[in-house]
Amino acid sequence: MNTPGPSGPEKTRLALIQAAKELFGRRGFDSTTVKEIADLAGVNVSLVSYHYKGKEGIYRACFEHYGQDRLEATKRILGTEPTSLEEVRVRLSMFMDEFIMFQMNEPHVTRLLTREADVENPLIEDIFSELFIQIMKTLVEFILQAIKKGFLRKDADPLIIASGLFGALISFVQRNWAAEKYFKMSLKDEKFRKHLIQQMMSIYFHGLLPVEGKK
Repeated sequence: MNTPGPSGPEKTRLALIQAAKELFGRRGFDSTTVKEIADLAGVNVSLVSYHYKGKEGIYRACFEHYGQDRLEATKRILGTEPTSLEEVRVRLSMFMDEFIMFQMNEPHVTRLLTREADVENPLIEDIFSELFIQIMKTLVEFILQAIKKGFLRKDADPLIIASGLFGALISFVQRNWAAEKYFKMSLKDEKFRKHLIQQMMSIYFHGLLPVEGKK
């Protein structure tokens, strides 16, 4: 039995959000109009104000919608302390896979987030702090717990590791078009995605495992 999709007001809200993500992602905030968002969503322009209190409101909602999903997924995977090295490996691999798929499924918001993080837009500063920075902190805490339990090297810096991991994943997603065009590989392909994650894990853990004979 199929689960029915959203209907009525919720369907309208989602249609507006999807349209706004696409237009803001391609054109930015200043070059996108409320009417264009409504037209792409196929609804009356007055519904943007009704549901989101105008252009700024729907812009913020794009980040909130995306960020909340990402934070919930991150906490689900990394929100508790690891109990073994193998568990660290598995859960970090799960996080990376889910992170990549979120980015691939939401390319417009990914582009938006990168752009706004660079300029530190005050319009979404609170959302960035409450959601996206919390994602980073969750990853940092997970790595810190793995270090404290001796699963990773004690001289490893969890913030630097987490930052490097984030940067590498975002870079791979942003340049997936080049991998597709020039190397005939794509993160959309599960086999290649798993191979990428395995390679990254191998590189990271080769340098993070405790050095034998050294505490």
